[in-house]
Amino acid sequence: MPQAPKQPRRPREQHLLSLLQARPSIIWKTFADGHQLRVHLFFPSGHSEAMDIPCVAFFHGGMWIMEHKYELVPWALQLTNRGVALLIPEYRCRNKYDLRGEDILQDAHDFWEWISANAPSLGIDPTNITLAGADAGGLMALHAGMPPLPRRRGIWPFRGEELLPNMPAALAIFRGVVDVNSLEAQVLNINHELQDTKSINPAKRLRSNLPPLFSAHGELDPLQDVEASEWFCDEWSRYGNPCENYSNPTVDHTLMNFNVNPQTFEQIFICWDQFMTELGLWQAPEKQEVALMI
Repeated sequence: MPQAPKQPRRPREQHLLSLLQARPSIIWKTFADGHQLRVHLFFPSGHSEAMDIPCVAFFHGGMWIMEHKYELVPWALQLTNRGVALLIPEYRCRNKYDLRGEDILQDAHDFWEWISANAPSLGIDPTNITLAGADAGGLMALHAGMPPLPRRRGIWPFRGEELLPNMPAALAIFRGVVDVNSLEAQVLNINHELQDTKSINPAKRLRSNLPPLFSAHGELDPLQDVEASEWFCDEWSRYGNPCENYSNPTVDHTLMNFNVNPQTFEQIFICWDQFMTELGLWQAPEKQEVALMI
């Protein structure tokens, strides 16, 4: 039986958890043993299933050990103020299960298929879904959002145009793991579980015709390789894919934590918001946004 996840200890973290638990959630995946995974739903005020709004599906951080879903609540509140839905899916973590990294990445792939199929019934535009993630959650977003191209079969020269696999409208990673063979990814143990990680490594899937990418990281982060993230963004752009890279020279691993760095949180969100608005994926704000108070 799965163990109960550890609860946040700090009062502010407990407050965010209570806000998360107060939101509606639905089951998105059921296993043969009856265990279920839920997705937490944050919609703008007045939202209905008849609408057709943009959405961000955000895989939480915690390096597949800790479940930091509550850290995404400030992002959810800010996005819904902008008319964008945010969904926080549960996925299996090693604090409760004995499983391989492949299994966790499969949860990311399965959720992408689920939200793609169920978006219309939730009032979400199925063509305007952004996959986002923090640290190992970023790896999950990349895994689901940049699938490998289908293999070519045969040598027949008169071949029609190849269809691209289903991909999100955009991707967003925050201090995200971009290379499963990097030092910071060792805790994920993927490179020890698989002899060949090429098939699941975002660093090996870089190519043209990928979705726009927003990436953010703190240059003082002792846990995530900032240079790897910068290289990844440079390569993303080199292949002709839109990319916006936010780098903060004064922030560590708490980069996206509103309770620790509210000013950095605001800077990142503004940068992300402008990027998505310029792409035409989010509507420009009608008025000056008020400060987020949680």
